[in-house]
Amino acid sequence: MENIMPESLDDTAMDFKLLLGEMKAIRAEMRLFRNSMTDLMTAIKMQSSRIDSIETRISALEDKSKGLQRCEFSTMEETVSQLKSQILERDQDLLANDIQIAAFLKRVVKIPHILS
Repeated sequence: MENIMPESLDDTAMDFKLLLGEMKAIRAEMRLFRNSMTDLMTAIKMQSSRIDSIETRISALEDKSKGLQRCEFSTMEETVSQLKSQILERDQDLLANDIQIAAFLKRVVKIPHILS
């Protein structure tokens, strides 16, 4: 029985050494995992700030675009109004020319009757 005890103590000591080695390996892996997670979190934070920056720029561009569309719309309304008034003025000028031509033709037609 005395021989069995030292062997079992040797086995137990060997098991503890193996367990200790495995625990050291797990600790080293956990340290690497933590470092990797820290790097990953840093990268995520950087990407998040970049996304926030891009969203801010997009919002500014959208607001600017809306403002330009309003300006363009009012500019187009002004242009249409100006063109309408120009068309009306030309119509009035053409109508005045038609009246003058008609009056001239009446005079020309009356002159031969007077001469005959």
